[in-house]
Amino acid sequence: MKLCFFLLALLQCTKSTIATSNQICEEEWHRFHSVVPINSSVVPRKVQMDLAVCLHNKHQLDEAIKVYKDIRIAYPDYAFPLVNLGYAMIQKGVPNEAIPYAEKYLFEVSSGIDKDAREKGYPCRKESNYRSDCVAALNVLGISSAMYHQKDRALEAYQKAVDIAAGLHGLGSILMNLGSLYYEKEMMTEAKETYLQSFALNKSKPNIQALVAMLFIVPSVQDAIEGTLSTFNDFNQALDVLNILADEGGVGLSEEHLRAITAEREVLDIVKALPVGVLLYFYKYPRCRFFSLALSQPIQNQVEKIELMHHFNIQFYGFQERQILERYSFIMTKIMKKPLMESAISLNSVKESTSKKKKIVFVSVLIGDNEPHGQLVIDIIRSLPKSLFEVSAISLGTKVAGQDFMSSLNGQYFALGNSREIAEQTMISMRPDCAIFIENINNPHMHFLAYKRFAKVQILLQGAPLTSGLPSIDFFLSGDRLEHPFRTQASDDLKDLEPYTEQVVLLDSQAISFPAEQNHPTKQNAAIAAGDGAKPFSIIESATKYDGDNIPIGGNVYMCFQNVFKISAMFQRVIFEVLMIDPNGQFVLQSAREGEKTRRLSVNLSRQASRLFCGNQTSLCKAANETLSQIHFIPRTKSYELVPKRFQRAAVILQPFPFDGSKTAFDALLSGTPLVAFPQPYLKGRLASTFYKTLALHEIDPNIRDTICCLASNITDYVKKAVRLGTDLQYREKVSSGIRARSARIADEKEVSFEWARFLTRVLRIPVPDRELETMMNFTRTDWQSVDFQTKIMLEQQDQWMQEKINKNLQPQ
Repeated sequence: MKLCFFLLALLQCTKSTIATSNQICEEEWHRFHSVVPINSSVVPRKVQMDLAVCLHNKHQLDEAIKVYKDIRIAYPDYAFPLVNLGYAMIQKGVPNEAIPYAEKYLFEVSSGIDKDAREKGYPCRKESNYRSDCVAALNVLGISSAMYHQKDRALEAYQKAVDIAAGLHGLGSILMNLGSLYYEKEMMTEAKETYLQSFALNKSKPNIQALVAMLFIVPSVQDAIEGTLSTFNDFNQALDVLNILADEGGVGLSEEHLRAITAEREVLDIVKALPVGVLLYFYKYPRCRFFSLALSQPIQNQVEKIELMHHFNIQFYGFQERQILERYSFIMTKIMKKPLMESAISLNSVKESTSKKKKIVFVSVLIGDNEPHGQLVIDIIRSLPKSLFEVSAISLGTKVAGQDFMSSLNGQYFALGNSREIAEQTMISMRPDCAIFIENINNPHMHFLAYKRFAKVQILLQGAPLTSGLPSIDFFLSGDRLEHPFRTQASDDLKDLEPYTEQVVLLDSQAISFPAEQNHPTKQNAAIAAGDGAKPFSIIESATKYDGDNIPIGGNVYMCFQNVFKISAMFQRVIFEVLMIDPNGQFVLQSAREGEKTRRLSVNLSRQASRLFCGNQTSLCKAANETLSQIHFIPRTKSYELVPKRFQRAAVILQPFPFDGSKTAFDALLSGTPLVAFPQPYLKGRLASTFYKTLALHEIDPNIRDTICCLASNITDYVKKAVRLGTDLQYREKVSSGIRARSARIADEKEVSFEWARFLTRVLRIPVPDRELETMMNFTRTDWQSVDFQTKIMLEQQDQWMQEKINKNLQPQ
């Protein structure tokens, strides 16, 4: 879940009610306790609230929560501490516990339990003099509901807050929250309009954060190929605009540049109220996708909470992102008030530990529950020699690690909720020798936390398989198999040759591994997992019936069970080509939790069908309708149901491209179901193929070699392989049998853990020979972990690529 300005807004909205000086906290805490117990009504209510809020502002959440609860005991007719208790629960990463506090406040002020409401009147009214209290409560309800995937409820809370917050200082931030919620729901026009309102509230000091949010709106559901290219170009142009504004203000934008980015503009009435020197052009979705702004002054050092901004989805569009991410991080450092690129600790003053163990800390927002990023490293953490490494972990956000993950650590575990400040303080206090960020760009907390240096060695993993663009990250851990065999020749564009800003480390072996036995949470909520897509449906209504697992009954089931943002324009075309060849095919996609995202993908597929079958007619023809009736969306589900109940019902699993996935491929192959993938030039599109190399199916039967059955060399080859597996039952069973015979190879891959340990001992200067390390880790190489086996794989990949390059050059232009 992305916070998207949520916490910033709450602080601003409640400022008039809970703000206090920083002069009291520790000293006052001891003074109060020396005079009278804190829960005594002898202590004035305001003094107790000042103490609680001061502790809260200093991120001493547990102490603040205790004082808020004591106040409620002493003053049961004082409802407002419930609001701050809700806020604290959000910060601790338990939004489900925040919701009841906000609801209880709203009930008590409406029912007359709250003394202030009895004396001053109901606060949830425009005319109330203390409506800011109610606005704060509605904001807490909106934040926590959105984080708990109850987005319609969050929308209702935000809209009511906006309705009564006119004239309040925090209205702009409430609008930011609302805009971010629209963004999450894929309602891009509403998001832009709401950001615009937030931007223009303060005529003398426009909200620059709103400007940045508007510039970087990127739809998660991809349009046709032309639209995808347009989005990518718009994003680059937005970076150009923001960079010029940071350095020069609006005077730096040339007339030519302005004309290029303001074509077909619609100027909103609200712009007329802005001061001289400020000009905003608003782009209506979907014809144009961003704003341009001319400011008379540069915007350097004007943004305080940019780390709470929504992340963008440009990485899923299949382009090479290095230049974008480098520019983005550089610009962010310019517009932030507080320095981002700095060392959080004085590395020169860090004394060498007297302990032989090196301290390593893993950091992620996706460690908890059964999240794939936690599963990605759990085998590694278990296997690292405890005599050499002290391994700790920090989880941010709402996910809390399960007992199996925590028991794998021999260091500490911290679940820090939604506070980047607490995360920074914790990492500084830990003084690790090595900080390992499991992902970066897919979450704003993780991205901006990594701007700082907390250890002499900082590493990024392929949890989000692309570069960070940050000079503070030293190494990117990848694998020889995971990268293109001739990566520096993978593009004709010289500027795209090297995709990493970090030093890339190519581990031998499979390079990624997941445990065969996975402990899944027992309290997963199926309704929350499914969200708006609770029932299966086809794009065009049909007579298709579904079984108890929501899989279409009858026909050949082609399944792509990835998030909708990975269903690229190119892959959408593949769906139709498969169904055109196989009239008995049923293509199954996974619904998004947000109904608007599923609807958008359905609309895009309908447009593709119209172009393919109807000659771009405005209405769908019979052939298009028939094909669309074979495309089905089924609900998201609890993860432990995926392998036995869904993947095994499919004839074949199709991995999307150019962005595929590792955990889904692992689960599919572990179930024995054939999976078709199209390896791409860069890591994000090569994750599935590494498992096939470990399986070495050709050793069982040369006719089921991975490049024959399952790994495509181009789109035409992809469709051909998919249809053969979908329609040829005998061949499919031969491939499935081979996968089942060797699927145990890809799980708990001990060579991956050994390669990790080998790298960490070198980079942390631990003098341990490989043989000794193998003994310490009880690692003995099998046939498929031998050097000869690895060498053979790489030579075959290089031969294949060279032959494809020759064939391409021989084709007529």
